[in-house]
Amino acid sequence: MSQLQEAYNWHLIAKENHKTILRILDKDPSLFPGDAIYIGYPAAHAKEMLLTAFQEYQDLSIISFVSIFERIVLRIKG
Repeated sequence: MSQLQEAYNWHLIAKENHKTILRILDKDPSLFPGDAIYIGYPAAHAKEMLLTAFQEYQDLSIISFVSIFERIVLRIKG
């Protein structure tokens, strides 16, 4: 498996985990461990925190994809 495919798979796993966490937060927030960073906040604020964190993660994923792609291109040229 290529590095780009591995990075994309990690991205898909994180995306699915994000969706799962939001579903659990909607259904039963008591299932989260007591030390989760968003515990103790109203559900709307916790969702906002999760969304912001995921948006930042997506930005970092793009940087990772570009970095891997650049390494591939530089190897081909070199």
